[in-house]
Amino acid sequence: MKSNYITFLLIGIVFCCKSQTINYLSESQFSNNIKINNLSLNEIDNPQPQKSTVESYFGCDLEEKLTTSPNLSKEYWNDQFGIYLRYEDNSDTGNEYKLINLKISGNNFPLEINSTTYFIGDDINFLNNYSVNFASKSYLFSIQETSAIVEIYFYELNNKTWLFEYNLYN
Repeated sequence: MKSNYITFLLIGIVFCCKSQTINYLSESQFSNNIKINNLSLNEIDNPQPQKSTVESYFGCDLEEKLTTSPNLSKEYWNDQFGIYLRYEDNSDTGNEYKLINLKISGNNFPLEINSTTYFIGDDINFLNNYSVNFASKSYLFSIQETSAIVEIYFYELNNKTWLFEYNLYN
């Protein structure tokens, strides 16, 4: 009985450790080699985002929502094309916006990681060189000791991607 308990405990520990898998990239790879619609995250992370500029990044009209409380934020989205962006300015000056969240759920905007291009609806086999996060059914990419993360979500039933998401946690 004791050996069964130890075996179960070890399997649980291995599964928990494996489910937290993050694919770490260098800061340069993360900032410059992760691209959405041929734009690096650095290019999209505009300190003073304007609707027309963000629309030019993606070649489509976007809805806009401006918020002043609890801090300055700008949200842009197009449900038809499956895109959402949120910028926040914690300084409340209007000059220091950071890209906080970007979601791609439509197949109009490719995600590129280290010169390999992915689209929503692609089979995850193209990610065989990377480790999967089983807990969230996704592939996580980040920089060591940072709060920025890119995640590629997939459906477990058919192994097709359904969401690309970037988050910067403050």
